[in-house]
Amino acid sequence: MADIMRKTRARYHAAIRRARRNEADIVNSRFATAISENRHRDFWREVKQLRCQHNGVCSVIDGLTNSDDIAKRFAGRYRELYTSVTYNSADMQGIRDELNKSLHGCDADSNLSVRIDDVLSAIPHLKADKCDGNFVLYSNHFLNACDELSLHISFLLSAMLVHGYTAGDMVACALILIPKGKYANITDSGNYRGIALSSLFGKIFDLIFLNKFSDCLLTQQFGFKPKHSTSMCTMVLKETLAYYTVDGGSAFCTLLDVTKAFDRVNYCKLFLKLMSRNIKWS
Repeated sequence: MADIMRKTRARYHAAIRRARRNEADIVNSRFATAISENRHRDFWREVKQLRCQHNGVCSVIDGLTNSDDIAKRFAGRYRELYTSVTYNSADMQGIRDELNKSLHGCDADSNLSVRIDDVLSAIPHLKADKCDGNFVLYSNHFLNACDELSLHISFLLSAMLVHGYTAGDMVACALILIPKGKYANITDSGNYRGIALSSLFGKIFDLIFLNKFSDCLLTQQFGFKPKHSTSMCTMVLKETLAYYTVDGGSAFCTLLDVTKAFDRVNYCKLFLKLMSRNIKWS
């Protein structure tokens, strides 16, 4: 009896996986049929259904069903992740001392100021309809505001640089959980990717910083280069493999999958790298 139940369960899960794999083909077939037969109403109905589809957080996570318990589970998981890399207090203090030494005698009025032109150049790069971590402001507020707002933002950011102080709202964020992949098991808390909704003022400052120091922040990653994408990296790999295998040769490739590498950065080493590139606000 147990063997029959096990086989039945296996067939059921296999059917679910098969339906999920074929889902995209079924949808594409309906699109193609609607276009070929000039059934515009059916075409736009399919588009509407596709836009309405979204993957939310499952009501059962790691066997937990209470919303508060699920929230605590995710909070504990990300707290553990973001504190998984420790640092030496002496090394961090040495970095602070080095920064204070480099800033000693600096003319704050000329070297630690954000100009209104910096803010005006940064705001158009915000994506529309995006909210901040406190769900109070939207990027449209900045995109549609008058130039006077940019003046006040420049005063705010300049004061933060001069006094070395960051308001709590600037570093607060809300984590939105997105399933990792279309076929991921969404009942497992480990199969979610945390996307941070951070302060829009902080995003504006990030854009200004990236604009000022783009030459010092060059990276080899295709996904972080202007006018580049990860698909270009894939193309280079395929062309390289084809070059060696087209005449019957052999090619060997080693792939390294670093789990959550971005969240496990050693901040002392990161700060030292930035300092070594002589990044100075001017």
